Amino acid sequence: MDEQQRFAPGETVYLLAEVGVDGRIHEIGSRATVRAVAATELTLELGGSSGTVVCAPAQVERVAERRRPRSRGRAAHGLRSVSS
Repeated sequence: MDEQQRFAPGETVYLLAEVGVDGRIHEIGSRATVRAVAATELTLELGGSSGTVVCAPAQVERVAERRRPRSRGRAAHGLRSVSS
């Protein structure tokens, strides 16, 4: 396994694939917490649920590696201040 793909218990990750747990679908981009790490699989606890899922490391991405859109301020979103 490549050094970049190593995960640690307690680390927060994003899902790169939909996952179903206990009749609930967790969409791509959902956050999960790594609970256990084995040679070829991760055990994840999914946010908002008590369920866990086992998946391959390629199915998740570190939160720190995820690029988030930058806010361009209120004007870029069509928002303006309203004074009373």
